[in-house]
Amino acid sequence: MNVHAQPTHRLHLFDPASTDAPFTVADVIDARRAHLDLRVRLGKLKPKSRERDLNFLPKFATDHPAKPVDTCVQEDLLTWLAAHPEWKADSTIRDALAAVIGAFRWAFRDVKLIAWNPYEWPREIRLHPKIRPAMERAEYLAMMVRARPKRQRPRKSPGSPAFRIALKFLWESGPRPDEMRRVQWLHVDWAGVIDLGRESKTFAATGDIRLIPLSNRLLRLLRWLHRKRQPKPGDLVFLNGDGEPWKEDTWEQHFRRWARRAGIPKEKSSYGLRHGFSVAKLEEGRSNKEVADALGHKSTRMVDACYGAHTRTRVEYLRKIVNPAEK
Repeated sequence: MNVHAQPTHRLHLFDPASTDAPFTVADVIDARRAHLDLRVRLGKLKPKSRERDLNFLPKFATDHPAKPVDTCVQEDLLTWLAAHPEWKADSTIRDALAAVIGAFRWAFRDVKLIAWNPYEWPREIRLHPKIRPAMERAEYLAMMVRARPKRQRPRKSPGSPAFRIALKFLWESGPRPDEMRRVQWLHVDWAGVIDLGRESKTFAATGDIRLIPLSNRLLRLLRWLHRKRQPKPGDLVFLNGDGEPWKEDTWEQHFRRWARRAGIPKEKSSYGLRHGFSVAKLEEGRSNKEVADALGHKSTRMVDACYGAHTRTRVEYLRKIVNPAEK
């Protein structure tokens, strides 16, 4: 179904006076598929992300043939999962639910294809959170050293000052990598925070604005960048070595390259810097509430389940608890 080819249908959606057939689950899935295809063509979505959703969306449409959206209920999700006992892994169940709930949320909130969203995450389902490995401070420092420009051997190891600036920001403030890539100068509050406002995952999930705290070192670095570039308010803060915006794939390629040179394990991604920031703050004695606030979380659930679990397995941290003099 072409999302842009049915304005008449959308205008009469759930209108009692309309003679159109009810909008069905299959219609939502078809529209979502077309949207995912378009985003891939525009370079806004990775093909593997599209494929992950399309592993489950057609199955949901097939299992609910011609079901009108206005008859959908939350129980549909549990019934659907029960009909697929082959989905045993938590990650598979999580991906299945995320694909369906995301499709209906998009249809309701973003493009107004449906009058309401019948599905939310089932409270009955408790899945173990997917924990990304935390970056250790020694690993972060090793990457910073490897990416440092070496004037004596520019051809063999030119380094990457732009990468080091972004890396430092991620390590010292704990934002998501995609938040780093979208920060503009107008978001910088020189009092000590970056105010992303509504342009963040935090706002989409909780309705709260996203504030990223800045250390004094980062504030000095940003002031230096601002004096050097003399940017416009709408210019992006973090740029690659060519002065262009960081794209998701090129950022991860750069991170992987310097991580490999620094001997960082393959399973650690740039998101591990956010995890590492959280673990470091917990080990410094910050409360779970303080860490959650810095991360932009509305509750301490993720801090308790993920980041706190990491600290409980660290020998050095545990020894400092019983040997305070070593702090």
